[in-house]
Amino acid sequence: MLKSLRTIPASGAVSRRAFSTGRVAKEGLRIGYVPEHFSTPLHFAQKYFSLNATLTPFPAGTGHMISSLKASEIDVGIGLTEGWVAGLAKAMQAQETAPYKLVGTYVESPLLWAISTGKDREFHDIGDLKGKKVGVSRIGSGS
Repeated sequence: MLKSLRTIPASGAVSRRAFSTGRVAKEGLRIGYVPEHFSTPLHFAQKYFSLNATLTPFPAGTGHMISSLKASEIDVGIGLTEGWVAGLAKAMQAQETAPYKLVGTYVESPLLWAISTGKDREFHDIGDLKGKKVGVSRIGSGS
């Protein structure tokens, strides 16, 4: 049995129709996710706890997941909050209705990022990076 997500009171009423349709009961929930470490519990739930769901990876990120929600290709999307909030802001700016709403949290601890370098490099603290070239995983993403 699928338990409903904990709602965030500020988001208003949350429709639960997607969780009670015959399609979901027969075929399982269609869950989109960004394939990163925070997705591991989804795979564990499917493997060890019989989660009745189709897990669809979105390596291109949350923007692609938002498009898939709009096209009804997935029922639920799980990802970093920044991407979802950015999508809501873009819809507001374009005076459109967003194809989704935030209904709950997946983890409550803050996400901490690392600055990594090779062990034999001249960088020992963040100040050593001043004036140097650095790389990021993907411009505009939360990562």
